[in-house]
Amino acid sequence: MSLKYVTLIVLAIIGGSLFLWGLSPFTDFETRESDTPITREEALQKAETNLPLPTTAKNVYFRLSGETQNWNLYIFFEAPLEDVKAIIEKELAFYSKREKRISGIEPPRFMPLPVSPDNAPADVLKSSPKWWSPLSIRNGFFIGSSDPHSGPRFWVDTDTSQVFFHEHF
Repeated sequence: MSLKYVTLIVLAIIGGSLFLWGLSPFTDFETRESDTPITREEALQKAETNLPLPTTAKNVYFRLSGETQNWNLYIFFEAPLEDVKAIIEKELAFYSKREKRISGIEPPRFMPLPVSPDNAPADVLKSSPKWWSPLSIRNGFFIGSSDPHSGPRFWVDTDTSQVFFHEHF
């Protein structure tokens, strides 16, 4: 068999596989969200997954969207700062433990806010919901992964106890 026919057969197999994968239900884009404020309990029920929310969280908004292995989770909520700090510590510890097996993971970085155009999270702002805007923070901090494509990221407004959370997984 000539190289030309082998190449055609391989391309046909690859093309057929990609076509069938495109018909797979696992490639459908899915979104679960709340674009009005809801309770913590409603958010957990509607999201059908665990969300990093303290028990005192109120005025919760969230969007979980993605497909296959490409998901984005956006959350906004209000809670007392001590509860916010506890949930951040819990999430970062879980992430650190989960990712310990991967080399090259940077420790979470801490950055005082306000957010300026120079340190704005442009990577996540471009696809974020309208209610998710850490640019509104005047006093607060950012803590989380420096890589926008891995790990939890928190922007906290210490004046209003508002939290903006993002994770790409």
